[in-house]
Amino acid sequence: SISAAASAVFGRRCQVSTMFQHQRRLAMSQQYPIGSATAATSQALQSLRFQSTSTKKKEKNKNKKGAAAAEETQKSMSWYETKKAMKQMRTQRYEAQQDRKERLKTRQSSQVNRGSKKKEFDEWFNKRRIYQEIMDRKARQAGKEWTLRVGVVLERLPIVTPDIPQWEEDYDDLRQLLDTYGKVYPKELGMDHYPEPGEVVTRKDMLKMLPEGFTPASRITEADKSGDVKTLDRRLNTRVYLTVKQKFQDKSRWTLPTVTVEEDETLLLAAQRAVRLVAGEKLELYCPSNCPMAVDMYVPPNPPQDGSFGIKTFYMRVQYDEGEVDESEQKMYQDYAWLDRSEMVERVLSERGESTSKFYHYLL
Repeated sequence: SISAAASAVFGRRCQVSTMFQHQRRLAMSQQYPIGSATAATSQALQSLRFQSTSTKKKEKNKNKKGAAAAEETQKSMSWYETKKAMKQMRTQRYEAQQDRKERLKTRQSSQVNRGSKKKEFDEWFNKRRIYQEIMDRKARQAGKEWTLRVGVVLERLPIVTPDIPQWEEDYDDLRQLLDTYGKVYPKELGMDHYPEPGEVVTRKDMLKMLPEGFTPASRITEADKSGDVKTLDRRLNTRVYLTVKQKFQDKSRWTLPTVTVEEDETLLLAAQRAVRLVAGEKLELYCPSNCPMAVDMYVPPNPPQDGSFGIKTFYMRVQYDEGEVDESEQKMYQDYAWLDRSEMVERVLSERGESTSKFYHYLL
């Protein structure tokens, strides 16, 4: 009886709550009737929904009709006609791709070479660095030492300034012409001084102003014309390096002067000794640093007889000061030459391949 009474009371409360909510909605609708703007908005929304639905249906029907028409056309075509149509479609697609590639070349012409040199160096250097780390770790695991050698990068600095490109010479002439006019002020300021255009003196005019009988020396020497590579009087506008030709595994190749480091000898002392073995005592050097500039590793296919794991070569940079090469002192090498970077890289490329030639390109 108690549960029946409780359920009756709960039902009565629900009826009262429902009636109260109904009366509240009726009062709100009477107090705030739906205006014309609200009705127009609702009608506009309904029309937009109807239009979007109808548009989607039209597009769907159109696609279906197009697909059906294509299927009917394909059914009506013979096998050879179908193959011809497919080939034509592939040709058009390929031509469109090629056209887009040509447009991209023109559109991105200012960004084609951005970072290309750095990327090329990283691709070469990262492989070499990983190889050296692996070889160094294997040497430690085997408990073997490296045979230390020193290679000398003996350079002669440029004697004359580098050649000026034609565009830079034209720019200098134009800049000088513009600077002769000075600053031009408006006449309303009442200034009495108005600069007049001056005379532009070009490089050719400066050569004509030299005293009679004075002829400037040519930038191209007789050694450049004759191809003599054993003299320092060549390639005056760039750096040249002392290179030697020696025998290695029954083959002759061009390289830098290299010696094995002796006990109680620093890398710099070994580098100076390597230069004396090539040029004698008459060549004076300037040594800017005791620190090597690069290192290279070589692990022979057969284990060395001295029990070492391989050869580790450190490269030291020194500069030519004065003196000449004494050819009578050469006993270890077959030949020598003063070569610039491009000449050295070209010879190494023909003898030892691209990887080693890139090493000399970045080293020099």
